[in-house]
Amino acid sequence: MKRLKIANSAGSELGRINLLMAALGALIGLLIAGYTVMASLHIQRQNLQAQADLGLIYVLNDPSESSYYQNSGPNLEQMQQKLQSYLARAGNPGSPDSRVEVLNMWSEGRTTNVRMRANLRIPLLSRWLGEYLTAVVESSAQRE
Repeated sequence: MKRLKIANSAGSELGRINLLMAALGALIGLLIAGYTVMASLHIQRQNLQAQADLGLIYVLNDPSESSYYQNSGPNLEQMQQKLQSYLARAGNPGSPDSRVEVLNMWSEGRTTNVRMRANLRIPLLSRWLGEYLTAVVESSAQRE
């Protein structure tokens, strides 16, 4: 009686399966980390946009807003100072050491616009990509 030798293929495949599982785990980890970074930056940017919108509405709805408007149009310097004081009280969209900066404020007829900038903190990847990412947002409001 002749015996057939059957090769044990399960042992040789085990190393390949472990390697595939490790690669799949690393890929899933990278996807989760990337999603976390993008979601955090998006939320911080949305907070900055909300601050720009609310700050502009706050300035335009001030009861003493008639002092902003002169015969030649709005007094943008006073409006910008009021907006800066509002932003100082409101806080920052990113980390405590990032500052919201009003780049410029301009008026077009009855519409007032503001452009603001802030540094957004990059979670998880700040060691490789740098500490902050700069975001610029614009907001406009119309005076009634």
